[in-house]
Amino acid sequence: MSRRAEPSARCNGEPQLFALAQPYDFPGRVTRRKPEYTEEQRAEFAAVSALADEIRPAWLAVDERLCPGDCGKVISRLRRSCGRRWCDAVRPTWGRSVGEVIRAALNAYVEMYGGAGRVLTTALTCRHEEGWWDIEHCGHPADGSKCSGPGGCRVRAEVEEEERRLFPGRKRAALNLARTEALRKLKRAGYPIDRETMRTLTVLIAVTEDQQRGLPHEHVVVGHTTALEIAFARAFFDALPRAARHHGLGFTDRYRYAIAKQGKYEAQRFHGYLAKLARYLAKDSSGSEFLLKHHGQRVFYVAGWLSRLSGLNMTVLRLCRIVWAARHGYCDMPNVPDRYRQAVEQRMGSLVLAPNAP
Repeated sequence: MSRRAEPSARCNGEPQLFALAQPYDFPGRVTRRKPEYTEEQRAEFAAVSALADEIRPAWLAVDERLCPGDCGKVISRLRRSCGRRWCDAVRPTWGRSVGEVIRAALNAYVEMYGGAGRVLTTALTCRHEEGWWDIEHCGHPADGSKCSGPGGCRVRAEVEEEERRLFPGRKRAALNLARTEALRKLKRAGYPIDRETMRTLTVLIAVTEDQQRGLPHEHVVVGHTTALEIAFARAFFDALPRAARHHGLGFTDRYRYAIAKQGKYEAQRFHGYLAKLARYLAKDSSGSEFLLKHHGQRVFYVAGWLSRLSGLNMTVLRLCRIVWAARHGYCDMPNVPDRYRQAVEQRMGSLVLAPNAP
């Protein structure tokens, strides 16, 4: 027997014909090594992982996602946002819609009088009491004699919270009381006021803002074109200070002061003045804070008859956005109510496509 055929060392009890002294190293073989990372790389990996968890946490369901406005609200994957007006994903669109509604209402009022409509406005503010100023942060005397909102002073946090909570009910009661007294005065003066006329003698537009001292105030707009509207504005503005004091509110202009400052202004002059809230809500980063403070409250108002005359309100604009999204394949076509169909079609075109000719 040749040496090549001789049995070699046994392996597991079996003879091994070819015993190699060392394992054969195949050419091109790459030895796998465990990667090594620096501390900077590990910190970057941790930051990326944390960012991924913020964008889409692991506990979300398959059909859920977080609102893109960084508000933390869990929404369906098919929705674009949470729909809350103070969310940064909703606020810009909502603020622009507010501006469109206000401008459309003013235009409708001006066109109702052939382009010569006039309005008159005043501000309904909160009252001022001793001890309300936050002296610890402004450094003025303890009696508050040198404190003021334009000077950078603010009221104490508990006062602001309480007055902000009570302001919607107080201003609504004050406006209703002043309007009731004004209508009674006109009737006693012999003005013919029927149900249809009474519907138009009211506040046309109201916009709520925050003063620099931290308390809210509201800009109130009434018509001032016809003789009846002028008489109503005079009686309403003269009754409003007494109604404001009765319901715990503060300063407001009487008619003689308001007419002296803005009696020659046309309604078109108030476009920028009243729509500044819309620009503030749409562009300013602090708009979310303002809307959160006024959560559940109406920060702007347009009279119902004026909104119907203009044909534009927040519901119509929302339906227009949904129709646009449906036409681009993002959702199904909405079921537009009959009372809004004409207004939506004026802005978006026909909702039902005409059949093709044979």
